[in-house]
Amino acid sequence: MAAAYKEALAAVKELMQSSNKPQNVQTAINNTGSRYGKATVQKALDELVAQNLCIYTEIGKTGKLYLWNQNLLEVLSDAQLMEINAQINDLRAQVGKLGQQSETLRITQKNLEAAPVTDLLRQEVQELRQQVSANDEKLRLIHESNAIVSDADMLTLQKDYKDAMTAWASRRATCREFIDALSEGAGLKPSAFIEQLGLEEGLPAATYAEMKKSLPPIAVSKAEIKAALKK
Repeated sequence: MAAAYKEALAAVKELMQSSNKPQNVQTAINNTGSRYGKATVQKALDELVAQNLCIYTEIGKTGKLYLWNQNLLEVLSDAQLMEINAQINDLRAQVGKLGQQSETLRITQKNLEAAPVTDLLRQEVQELRQQVSANDEKLRLIHESNAIVSDADMLTLQKDYKDAMTAWASRRATCREFIDALSEGAGLKPSAFIEQLGLEEGLPAATYAEMKKSLPPIAVSKAEIKAALKK
């Protein structure tokens, strides 16, 4: 029993310290996975109060609301706050730059839709593909780092990035149709026609499928971006 209570006390202490939110007995039970009974959690909370790790306020006649002792929280210095703020601004600048790059890619792809299949076009498509891949990697790193980015910035970036990828896919399909038509007229298979012209096959189907998976799962509207800006 002593070992079980010690485990419960540690879990409740971790909950109160890490969440730093008011908890009553029931919410503490729920937020520790309902692994401990009401009496055990109540005892743990009361012990934390006795240790001056938590404080409480009475709600009604019998209820109590517990909170981690705010005097025990670490207070960041002005220098630390400035450093964190600089990191946030740097990340936002990176996201803004990526958004601008995505818009440039979208415009470039739109212009390429009317261009003939030439050596220059092949080079531009290859460079465009590399830039999209690089943007995708940068966005992945930002998301995995739990960077603090405003909702409006992220929604704008998602919309621009999805537009760029959609335009790239449309251009790819147009090129395939163009090659199919020319190869049929030349009496050759598309693969033989591509080889004869010295063209690249492009991305494998598996790679293209992975790129599509990286797109934001939802369509982002301008209204959603405006709403995020008001937050």
